[in-house]
Amino acid sequence: MQYLRNLYLLSGMPYSVSVSVHAVTGKNGIVLFDTGTDEGEMEIVDRNLKYWGLDTLPITDVFITHSHMDHSGNAKLLRDRGARIIAGPIDADAIEKGDERTIDFALLREFKPCPVDVIAQDEEVIETRAGISVKCFHTPGHSPGSMLYRVDVDGKQVMFTGDTIRVGEFCETGVLGWTGGPDVDIPTYIKSLGRAARLKCDVVCGGHFLPCMEDGWKILCLTYRRALEDLRLPRSL
Repeated sequence: MQYLRNLYLLSGMPYSVSVSVHAVTGKNGIVLFDTGTDEGEMEIVDRNLKYWGLDTLPITDVFITHSHMDHSGNAKLLRDRGARIIAGPIDADAIEKGDERTIDFALLREFKPCPVDVIAQDEEVIETRAGISVKCFHTPGHSPGSMLYRVDVDGKQVMFTGDTIRVGEFCETGVLGWTGGPDVDIPTYIKSLGRAARLKCDVVCGGHFLPCMEDGWKILCLTYRRALEDLRLPRSL
């Protein structure tokens, strides 16, 4: 699906797959945000690249929002094709080791460890080989190295949020990520969402479900509200 002139959904719910793989096209190539789970999902990505006439462009860089396998499982495949793999601190170590932090046990698959070429730092702007600038925000909690990535696409600020923040039905709510992972940290997650609620963006592309194409910053605020309501211990009246 083409969301903007240079923003695409290559795998996800419209293709009967849970996790989303997004692409931004630049003058020198394509940047992916997350990878999908396995080779079957990579086939969907490849098929859509061909459909949109993007298969002649190189995938230069892959930004992984967090280490869970449904978002990072094809990292090795894409690196073997020549892409540079970028992930947040600590989660990069999980991707390189392929241990339980990738939650492959929950997905009933075997994770293929992959070297990470760049460890994204908070507030860092990474210049990709595709000619696209990506600003990184470290938002730990869902996992220790969870990242948000913001890109200017066709005059709009697009935020790729992985499972830290997902868009609810009709863009009216924010949806929290799974809180059952082996390294989830609820207090840190709430703090990260509070920080994210003060960031600006027009479009939110989460790791699952569909995007919010207008006033995306409202989704960041609503997800923080949801966390305060749902994740804190009950308070006495």
